[in-house]
Amino acid sequence: MLAPVEAALEKATKLNDHRADAFILWAAVKTQTNHADQGLPLALKAVTLDPGDSPTRTTLGHILLILQRKEEAHAQATAALETAKTDAEKGDAQQLLDRLKSSLVPQRHHMIGQRRERRGWQNLGGR
Repeated sequence: MLAPVEAALEKATKLNDHRADAFILWAAVKTQTNHADQGLPLALKAVTLDPGDSPTRTTLGHILLILQRKEEAHAQATAALETAKTDAEKGDAQQLLDRLKSSLVPQRHHMIGQRRERRGWQNLGGR
């Protein structure tokens, strides 16, 4: 269904490889079709071409989050927030930061639980 869109975006990036918007849109399409790994290099190219564009960095951050590269996603979300020019861009970047924050909480609690198990803190007889 999206094959014609992808073909058009690929052609657009070949005709003019200096258009960040074509690369980031192609990256978003790849990601929406469960190919975030293929979208990542396209999003990285877009950020290289237009590092001051907040929505481009936010999209890259989402792709990195999908790929479980949370520290890199956080860096992109922070940069997106810093470069945001509108309230909508700030909101999108902040939403990604909030999503990252909530995705880290269960892992942290899981890690704390593992430490407790190693130290024998679990099941202390109801104390």
